[in-house]
Amino acid sequence: MKVNKKVLGTLNKCYALAQVEFDGKNYLACAAEKEDPCYLYDYEGNFIEKLWDGPGGVMSLEQYLNQTYPTLLATWKFYSPNNGADSKIVYYLRKDGEWQIHT
Repeated sequence: MKVNKKVLGTLNKCYALAQVEFDGKNYLACAAEKEDPCYLYDYEGNFIEKLWDGPGGVMSLEQYLNQTYPTLLATWKFYSPNNGADSKIVYYLRKDGEWQIHT
């Protein structure tokens, strides 16, 4: 088997990945550990969109299935090792072509 490395983009301290499916297509969401955004790529490695700018601290990222609208659950501001006092679980809902945050 031959493997080719392909750089999809730049994300400081990418920590969480999740498979995301909506509109009949599969995507890969990549979120940062620190103060950085979350990006969405298709399975061919093409950048699709920025899901959010920050605040980062995303240690887990998961699609919440069987919802009316595509929904992602994420930890937020969970900075390691001892700085998680402001952390919380948030969800992002894709409605009308945009990701909306709910805290």
